[in-house]
Amino acid sequence: MNKFSKKQAKKTIKKGAKRISEEDLKKVIEKENFIEEKIIKNKTLKSLYEDVKLFISIIKDYYKGTYKDIPYWSIAAIGFSLLYFLSPIDFVPDFIPMVGYVDDALILATCYKMIKKDLIKYKEWKVQTKSAE
Repeated sequence: MNKFSKKQAKKTIKKGAKRISEEDLKKVIEKENFIEEKIIKNKTLKSLYEDVKLFISIIKDYYKGTYKDIPYWSIAAIGFSLLYFLSPIDFVPDFIPMVGYVDDALILATCYKMIKKDLIKYKEWKVQTKSAE
């Protein structure tokens, strides 16, 4: 089995983000609880829980129209990464013990690094929005 690298993860995200639609974002929102449960139950992915919650939060705010100060590409990259995580069939199939979620973790972590500036900006907006309430 070939090793899935950070370079491959970045390439996969860039390619996959081009195909993400508003309907895909809606699917991510609808699967929010399932995504969170799947993350919590998996030792390989548990450390990404807060990042995934942030991903879902920004998609929800973008989809509702309350936060649009982000390039659509970044939203699409998040959407793709979460849908990749949901798919049991990917570079390393999820059913393979011990390594089945390594590619999912790499995709999620790479996505975070690729759009980190947008996520920081969103977190700041979230804090300001909460303090204004």
